[in-house]
Amino acid sequence: MIYVLPGMGATPQMYAGPWREIPDCCFLDWPAGGKEKSISDLALRMIDNAAIPDGATLVGSSLGGMVACEIAQIRRIERVFLIGSARKKEEMNTFLRLLYPLIDWVPMVAFQRACGGFPTVLGQMIRQSDPEFLRNMSRAIFEWDGLPPGVTTVHRIHGRRDLMIPPPGDGEALLDGGHLIAMTHATECVRFLLSGGSTTTSPEPRPV
Repeated sequence: MIYVLPGMGATPQMYAGPWREIPDCCFLDWPAGGKEKSISDLALRMIDNAAIPDGATLVGSSLGGMVACEIAQIRRIERVFLIGSARKKEEMNTFLRLLYPLIDWVPMVAFQRACGGFPTVLGQMIRQSDPEFLRNMSRAIFEWDGLPPGVTTVHRIHGRRDLMIPPPGDGEALLDGGHLIAMTHATECVRFLLSGGSTTTSPEPRPV
């Protein structure tokens, strides 16, 4: 079974079109009314809510990928696919890491209203998100210990123009996109997933 986690501020709506053609796939949403303040706490809540078993395959974008990495340290996960995500906080944009101590000062509701004005599905999803969840997770990703080597098999596909999480050195495939490749390059991401992360069939493989 494949479990797919959304990005922060997003819902399963971000996975449309070809994503919905994946067999044996469950698209998860973030828990309502959650007070979790760490990636670990959120991972435990997701395992409980979705009954994620040992042997599952996890797919996650941005925050969803980080939570997937944390779940892999609790359950015996077969594979994790990171779609524009990180396996440790040090991979985040350096400028964002410097700003993170100021997160409590950010007027989150005003930020959500501004995003709601964007003519995109993502903007509407962010506006409808729980502001406390957004604030807690914005802090949590910079306090996360990350995924140690050897826990599970990790496959990574990334946008070469991603400003939030710059392309990692161990990514298997790069797309000509930004942080939202799961939405803007859905076909390529799904192809990468169904190929098992094979760089021979995935788009724009990283040169060896």
